[in-house]
Amino acid sequence: MKICIDPGHGGWDPGAVSGVRREKDYTLRLGLRVAQIVTDQGHEAVLTRSADVSLGSTEALDLAARCKIASGCGAMLSIHLNSAVAVATGLEVLFETENNRSLAQAVLSEILKVAPAIDRKVKVQKLGALPNGGRAVLAEMGFINNPADVKMLEAHFEQYCQALVRGLFKGLGLEWKEEEDDMVRYEKIEDVPADWGRDTIQKLIDKDLLAVPDDGKIDISRDMLRVLVINDRMGLYN
Repeated sequence: MKICIDPGHGGWDPGAVSGVRREKDYTLRLGLRVAQIVTDQGHEAVLTRSADVSLGSTEALDLAARCKIASGCGAMLSIHLNSAVAVATGLEVLFETENNRSLAQAVLSEILKVAPAIDRKVKVQKLGALPNGGRAVLAEMGFINNPADVKMLEAHFEQYCQALVRGLFKGLGLEWKEEEDDMVRYEKIEDVPADWGRDTIQKLIDKDLLAVPDDGKIDISRDMLRVLVINDRMGLYN
C-alpha cells in the first residue's frame, strides 16, 4: 500500500512554539522515521515534506498541496504536537469522517502502550490537512509547551514511531512484520552500511560527538543508527 506520511507545518509555518521548541522540527523528525519504518515493512511511504519547507505561500495553499499528495495514496497519517494556554497533557488522534474512527482508535491504542500518558481519546474534527473521505488520521503526540510531554516523546522516540506505524497497520488491516534485524549491532565503522549510515558515523567521530576507544569498537544498534542518520539529515550535527 502507498501511505502518505505528513509531518505537520514546515518552512515559514513553525506550528506551535514553546521557547526554542518548534512543532515543525518534531513533526519532521517523527515523520522521517515513520516513513522509513513503513518502507522497511514493505510498503511505499510518500512524505509531504522531507525537509524544513512549506508547500505553499499561505496556509490554504499549503494544506491543499498536502491533500493533493495524499489523494494518490491509500491512507494518510498526519503528525502534529498539541499546544494549550493552560497546562495540558496527553495523546489524542483526530479524524474527520466516521469511516476513520476505528483507524484513529487503533493508532491511539498503540501509542498509549509506549509510556504512561493521559488518554485524550479519539476526536472528530474538521481537518484541512486530510483528504475528504479518505483513510486518514492526525496524531497529536503530546503538548509542546508541557516539558513532561516533550521529555516523554524524546525518551521514547523510536518506540512512538514504531507504535504509530503498528497502529496504522492494525487499523488498515495490514500485516506488521517483526524485524529480524532489530538486534543487529555495528561494532566497527566498517560494519556500518556504506550506502546510508557510514557517512553519519564518520561525521560524528570527526566532530568528537562519538567517542571511539582504542580498540575501534563503536557498538551501535541498528535502531540507534537510524535515529542518528535522521538527526544528521535534519542538520543537527552541522
